[in-house]
Amino acid sequence: MSHDEPPLHTVHIRPRAVEDIERHADYLEANAEPDVAFRFRAAIMNAVDQIAFMPGAGAPREVQNPRLSGLRMWIVSEFRNYLIFYITPDGGIDILRVFHGAQDIRSILADEE
Repeated sequence: MSHDEPPLHTVHIRPRAVEDIERHADYLEANAEPDVAFRFRAAIMNAVDQIAFMPGAGAPREVQNPRLSGLRMWIVSEFRNYLIFYITPDGGIDILRVFHGAQDIRSILADEE
């Protein structure tokens, strides 16, 4: 890492986000070209790396759920219909969920812990 790069932040991918990623990958594997699920997982990890270097770059999202104060959203560049939602407590990064844009995100996040 050069002196010009920001420090890498510690990233925690919560279990529900891992479940989301696997569910989306399983869907893609069953319904798309064979390598799409692999490329999806790689794109998610690339996006997580980008978030780790620039956690403030994600779009702030206003939600009614007070447990999600400071929530941000990151669009997965290679799969633009997929969105990563995260918070940045104590200088770290918690990846909370990974959604497809067609999901009822507002309702799901209203109940998120």
